[in-house]
Amino acid sequence: MEEQQGVGYQLLLPFATLKSASPLPTRELSIDATTLSQPAADLISAAFPELERGGLPAAFSCLTSLTVLEARSAHLRVDTLSQLAELEKLSVAGLISPPAGAEAVAGLATAAARWKLPASLKEVHLTSQVPEVLHELRYSPVRQLSWEIKLALTRGLTFDGAASALTEDGESALRSAAEFLAGRLDDESEVEVSRPRRFLGFNVADPTIVLPVGGVAEAGPGRRNHTAWLEALGRVGIPQLELHGFALSHQDLAAIATSTRLKELKLPASTSYPVSGLLSLAQSCQEPRNFNLYVDSWCVRAEDGSCQPPLPVDVCDVLLELNTKYPHVDVQLSCDDLIEKAARLQLHESIKALREDMPKLGGDPGRLYLFMWHTSESDTDEQEGGEDAEAAGVAAGGGEVDGLQSHAVTTAAWVSIGRAGMTGG
Repeated sequence: MEEQQGVGYQLLLPFATLKSASPLPTRELSIDATTLSQPAADLISAAFPELERGGLPAAFSCLTSLTVLEARSAHLRVDTLSQLAELEKLSVAGLISPPAGAEAVAGLATAAARWKLPASLKEVHLTSQVPEVLHELRYSPVRQLSWEIKLALTRGLTFDGAASALTEDGESALRSAAEFLAGRLDDESEVEVSRPRRFLGFNVADPTIVLPVGGVAEAGPGRRNHTAWLEALGRVGIPQLELHGFALSHQDLAAIATSTRLKELKLPASTSYPVSGLLSLAQSCQEPRNFNLYVDSWCVRAEDGSCQPPLPVDVCDVLLELNTKYPHVDVQLSCDDLIEKAARLQLHESIKALREDMPKLGGDPGRLYLFMWHTSESDTDEQEGGEDAEAAGVAAGGGEVDGLQSHAVTTAAWVSIGRAGMTGG
């Protein structure tokens, strides 16, 4: 085996050290490190140290006939991307700048002017993109593509961990990323802006929440807030927007409302915001709009960390007003906690009661629905699929989902209220 690896290494090494090469006819390339055996992974990482650091070799620029490149755990240099002239679909972790000195001969400014998105590109999927790099592709012709992009902050440069706040550079980077995306998103594009990633266990919550530049002192009425970069995103016109791990104010939600193309806004449990601010988002346009909200952030927490429904009165009032006064707004509620059975049934009852009130006030219960994971113990949880479940207005949908495991879970299934079949009301 060692001899075979040595031969393989010698064969791969010349390609790994190439600075340029004659064009190759490869049309599609998919790299998935999870499918490699350990010896193969060791061999490739030895020959291609850039891959070991999460980057694709610069010699990939010789693949000028490539139409599809998929390497979701790797990064691609912007100067390499600009040479893949026939690329139609790109799916990588993110784009990165060339190393210092890579364009020393031509000069950085001159080189950057040549870095452009391939003219044939139609789809871009970036799962962990630092926002400051996109500005380097600003000379690309403006045309609409299908984008699925997650803009992720990084500790130190764009996120100040000590203050738990965006840095000046972070705010500037998000604004420049927005400027780049302007005019380049088609009607199905999705943009997520996320706090720095942390690698945590399945049941460990990440408490990190991103305050605006200046920290606590700049959050609140009449202060800096996140308004500057959210208004920049609003000018872009993002069809689907997700904000993960931010502390939002009324002023921030008003900034989001400036986006006339916004069709769906997703606010996970990690993001805090004033619930009443959702009304300003509903008022801002008459086009169909969907709010995807997580009930975790509204439920009172017990000492053991579990949710304690029912929902607070002010939350119920806002949900009722959204439904009865803004017929163009759908609200989808989700819960990413595997909460205990009693709390789950309480939550079902809260939503059912709201839906029953809606027709009396001129609303439509079909525009408020709940999706959540639930555990089912086949021997004991008769209510999950029996008559009691139907009486509570619960419709089981989607069947069992394999692969979800935790200490208290034997199986998991989607429970949905609303569009998936609840008829209460």
